[in-house]
Amino acid sequence: MATKLEKLEFLIGVKDAASSKLGKLQKTFSSMRKQAGGELRNLMGGAMAAWGGVTSLKQIMQPAIEMKRALGEVESLGVAADGLDELRKMSTSFAFDFGGAATDVVRSAYDIQSAIGGLTGKELASFTQAGGILAKGTKANVATITGYMGTMYGVFEKDANAMGKAAWVEQLAGRTAYAVKVFKTNGEQFSAAFTGLGADATAAGVSAAEQMAVLGQLQTTMGGGEAATKYKAFLRGVGNAQKELGLKLTDKSGNMLGIVDIMDKVRGKFGNSISVKEGDVLKKAFGSDEAVSMINLLLNKTDALKTNISDIGNIKGMDGARTMARSMTDVWQRWNAGVSVTTANFGSKMLPMLERFTTAGLEKLKVLNGWIEKYPRVARLVGMVLIGLAATAAVLGVITVLASVFSLILSPLGLIAFLVLAIPVGIILAITYWKELKGFFADTSWGQPILWVMEKFEERWNMLKDLFTDFKWTKLFKLAIAAALTPLEGLLRLLGEGLAYLGAGDMAAKLQSFSAMEIATNITGHTTPGQENTAPNGMAMPAVNAHKQVDIPKGGGVQQMLSTRTTSTGKQINIAHQEVFVTPEAGATNEDLMLTAGVAF
Repeated sequence: MATKLEKLEFLIGVKDAASSKLGKLQKTFSSMRKQAGGELRNLMGGAMAAWGGVTSLKQIMQPAIEMKRALGEVESLGVAADGLDELRKMSTSFAFDFGGAATDVVRSAYDIQSAIGGLTGKELASFTQAGGILAKGTKANVATITGYMGTMYGVFEKDANAMGKAAWVEQLAGRTAYAVKVFKTNGEQFSAAFTGLGADATAAGVSAAEQMAVLGQLQTTMGGGEAATKYKAFLRGVGNAQKELGLKLTDKSGNMLGIVDIMDKVRGKFGNSISVKEGDVLKKAFGSDEAVSMINLLLNKTDALKTNISDIGNIKGMDGARTMARSMTDVWQRWNAGVSVTTANFGSKMLPMLERFTTAGLEKLKVLNGWIEKYPRVARLVGMVLIGLAATAAVLGVITVLASVFSLILSPLGLIAFLVLAIPVGIILAITYWKELKGFFADTSWGQPILWVMEKFEERWNMLKDLFTDFKWTKLFKLAIAAALTPLEGLLRLLGEGLAYLGAGDMAAKLQSFSAMEIATNITGHTTPGQENTAPNGMAMPAVNAHKQVDIPKGGGVQQMLSTRTTSTGKQINIAHQEVFVTPEAGATNEDLMLTAGVAF
């Protein structure tokens, strides 16, 4: 058996050897972390720099690329280069004056060119500009106004060709903006009204100004589509109505009289209001309730109609539409649009050179693609190289993380944190499995010094328990330890349930058998009635001396009691005057006495 000095020398040697190895291990992990981290940073830095350069170039060139795509769409409809240049300049001017994206303005030209054939480059730019300004001023989207212009051109094509298409579309924008403002409607509703009306009014000889005034007046009480329905019903019933009512509602050429003249004739026959009976007569004459409804709405508004028709007819340009559009635009919208346009213009000057490089690159990609098709093994080799590079980056990242973790653990701060967490857990596990640990080290030759330390610790521990077991506050100490360990007990039991669900029965049973109260009992040596005298870890519990006087707190119920109780074992307990005397029967042990007396502090 080794002497105490030899065991001490052995422990010191183990400590010195471990310290030296630990220091070298820490240096190794630190070096690995630095090297792997440095290479990973270089790799990621290079990749990010390359990606950043490509991204920055793309952001700079993106507005120019979008403008080129928009112009390409219009070019596909057969618009010449000079027309495209006119369109680009117009969209740039529009963006500076009214905000918005210049590319959206250019793309609206595609719909206009599709709806109205034969437009020259300047005419297309004029239509597009007028549509954009009208959409802005009347709170409508560009697509709606573009469709509206196509419809109006189809209805008033003769007027447009006679005036000149560019002048006509500016007049249309100005008149529509005025009507929207006067009748408190918007561009979408006006578009719906004329789309529903179609060419019926024009075929009857009604001027564009009168059509706008009638539809606008009706929209003060209804939507654009409903206004168109009522107006169409009225127009279709005029021919039959003049026969039924005996009123002349057309001129010498067979065209319908103006709406104001018709309303004056109806009012002359029926008065300023229409009764129910008169309404039936008008319905029979015009053929529908919608026509009668329109007459009722406009019958007493002829003065306003006459004024609005005149005002709309006097509008020749779109200055009013411009004013409305500017009022809808703030300086920040114009600023953002200006920055975008300037960036696009700058990028457009660089785009031809970039396209040459891109085209050359595409040719190289075609060659590479041909090689891949022709030499699949080479393609696989290239793929493996790329995968290897990605795997290398991943491995460097993992090494950096692991080395950082181990370096932190081996550092003083990490060691302190580890000890703070590990020592309490280690102590609890050591107490719980004390007997198994002793058996494990007893079976090995190298574990004898550790076994000697454990035996000495157990000897001193039993002495300490013997010293404190007789004090009443030991129970409080025990309860405090149990309370502190209760969260750990709950956690281990929950973990045990999870392992049991996964099929790890043995480990689950060990975790679920953990008891905070048993650990507290092992630490303090204090037991309550019904507990065994020997702790689960095999460490001996102190015996209870018979005939020990037990102090009972003053004022307690026992102080007033004087009784004798005979147990099933024949033992008697006499309680009187705050003293407890336990008389054992022959052969009784300390454990029997403890269970009989029910000693608990």
